[in-house]
Amino acid sequence: ATISSAVQQQSATASEVASTIQRAESVTQAIAESIQDVAETAQGNAEHSVKLLQSAKNMAQTADRLQQVVSEFRY
Repeated sequence: ATISSAVQQQSATASEVASTIQRAESVTQAIAESIQDVAETAQGNAEHSVKLLQSAKNMAQTADRLQQVVSEFRY
């Protein structure tokens, strides 16, 4: 009876371990997907930042030209 009981206990423990491993695998997969989402968002933000910087430079150049044109009318 003790051998049978030990085998049942070992089987139950093995099932619990397998279940825990499956849950850990699911959580790990979810974390990996979240990291991928963050990486993609960061890449998109970097691309938009480059475009925003270029737009700001263009606006600064336009403002300089406008200031030159306005100064010509003043004098």
